[in-house]
Amino acid sequence: MDANSEVGGNASESFDVFFRECFPRIVSFLVSEGYALEDSRDAAETAMTQTYSRWEGLSTPKAYAFKIAIREAGKNYFRGREDIARAVKGGWLRSPKDTEGDTLNIEGESWIKFILSQLPEGQRIAMALHVDGFTVSEIAQTMGVRKSTVRSHLRHARATLKRLLQEKEG
Repeated sequence: MDANSEVGGNASESFDVFFRECFPRIVSFLVSEGYALEDSRDAAETAMTQTYSRWEGLSTPKAYAFKIAIREAGKNYFRGREDIARAVKGGWLRSPKDTEGDTLNIEGESWIKFILSQLPEGQRIAMALHVDGFTVSEIAQTMGVRKSTVRSHLRHARATLKRLLQEKEG
């Protein structure tokens, strides 16, 4: 069943079906974007709460929920970075610059997650949503941009990924 389709019965029942289908997908998507599991769950919970409050008026609840979750995860991420900076400045936490070595440690991370992280934000989000099965229209609505912008993001992302793959093989 498509998470954007209506289910027979009352709105509460259709939202229950939607929640069961979309909540884990949102969490999985945010984790694949590099957010911590708990932060991803928190953002997904906020998105589901806001989606439920507007449930009756939404024509594409999946796109709306993903849009809210992405925004919440980003806000929480930057809020967390500000907290860390304040803790370092106040002497409560060592600066990450104090660690030994500058090696990029990607051990244990999937290669696709690493390679997507090489893309600019718009391209990365568009490509990750595309890989997750979203249509260009759904991606545009989720990101709050025009379809032509999504197509451009995907085209540039493919070109960059192709170049990175060729560099890796060469």
